[in-house]
Amino acid sequence: MKKATCLATGLFAAVLMTGPARAGQAASPSGSDAASAQKTGTLSHRVTGSIVAVDKAARMFILRDAKGKTYTLKAGTATVAQLPVLREGERVKVIYTNSDGQMVATSISAA
Repeated sequence: MKKATCLATGLFAAVLMTGPARAGQAASPSGSDAASAQKTGTLSHRVTGSIVAVDKAARMFILRDAKGKTYTLKAGTATVAQLPVLREGERVKVIYTNSDGQMVATSISAA
């Protein structure tokens, strides 16, 4: 009886120790998939905030979210035409991707 209890306790402990590791692997994509998606800019992110500044010549703009964090974004081919109409203080929602270390705006809409 004592031997069976020790065996059951050992198995239970082994399952508890490996369970979180398996759950983490199943919940997130494999490292190589995530890395390749990030390199190609296919992961999109969303931020809502107010326009702080617009640099039309550099095709860049700065956005500040409600928590005070600033984002320097580059206008993508789909959003570069919107730069002339962006005004300081205007609230917008931006969808962007990370491409070559830059945040590239793929969509800009009123918030």
